[in-house]
Amino acid sequence: MPLDPYLADRVALVADVTREEALNADEALWDRFTKVFSDNRPYEQPDVDVREVAVAGFEGLRVRVYTPAAGFRPGRRAFVWAHGGGFVAGTLDDHEADTVGRDLCARADVVVVSVDYPLANGSTVRYPTLHRALAEAFRWTLRNAAELGVDAETVVLGGASAGGNLTMAATMELRDNGERTPARLLLVYPALSATFTTSEPHEKLMADIPPLFRFEQEAIGSIFRTYAAGETDTPYLSFEDMPSLGELPPMLVVFSEYDDLRPPAEAVLARAEQDGLHVERYFAPGVIHGHLSMLPLLPETRATLDHMAAYLQR
Repeated sequence: MPLDPYLADRVALVADVTREEALNADEALWDRFTKVFSDNRPYEQPDVDVREVAVAGFEGLRVRVYTPAAGFRPGRRAFVWAHGGGFVAGTLDDHEADTVGRDLCARADVVVVSVDYPLANGSTVRYPTLHRALAEAFRWTLRNAAELGVDAETVVLGGASAGGNLTMAATMELRDNGERTPARLLLVYPALSATFTTSEPHEKLMADIPPLFRFEQEAIGSIFRTYAAGETDTPYLSFEDMPSLGELPPMLVVFSEYDDLRPPAEAVLARAEQDGLHVERYFAPGVIHGHLSMLPLLPETRATLDHMAAYLQR
């Protein structure tokens, strides 16, 4: 379907900006870019309890815990959530972290543990720090299940974009170490492959999407190279050639229609299904990659959160 009209107006603000210009953005250009995901329409945040905790034993790792306003109730499900940002960006205050956490906490009556993992800088903070931080946040949730009022047997792990990549990586390493893995996974427009793949129909679909919102080989390669930072032993970095995907927990995967990360992720998951992995898909029409960075006033952002909440409530 056509790009959502509100989103199309937002995207047009940076239609003339290249990725090279964005990397060296001045204040005026950065202001144009931030307006793409801003929304000044009235929006009332759900009423939930929020606290932040530093996770001992892992430098730079903290979590923000969202608990339903009804208060402590044993046996709830926990959802451990990782924002996106290409491994190098994103904060707990972004819509993709804070708004998603508040909304799903209230809507699905779950405890959400939003993870503020260290960000890659191309040198000192690098692979495998990020996915190991997410794995440690998952372990922290298990260790503190009684205090959080959650059932350790039903913890769901998930993430958006790069956070979806870290979710897969953390789960695979937990599995390979013989540790408990999440009950289920929830990946949203995940970055599962360092290799760009496309097709004629996809290129036709993406023809009018501005360069800043394309993820072709140069952009994808740069993102993964920054996280790897020269490290060559990276078994959980990219999944296009990964064996044994069928032994992962069942998962829901959300795909944005106008997203270059969708075809390579679909290829990874199709092969995983052949290995026996159970994958549910939700196709988000009319939106670009990163649509959870918009307030739920955008119809498809709201619809995606509805679907995520229903999955968490099962």
